[in-house]
Amino acid sequence: MEIVELVSKILVGLITLFVIFKVIKSLRLVPNQYSFIVERLG
Repeated sequence: MEIVELVSKILVGLITLFVIFKVIKSLRLVPNQYSFIVERLG
């Protein structure tokens, strides 16, 4: 495996983890709004 390929995969993984972390954190901050949205949609 080339270095460039390895580095790019690591970067994509880190960005993905960061995005997931942000989403979970935002859902924790506004659980009431989130459940309200779910009720509205569903």
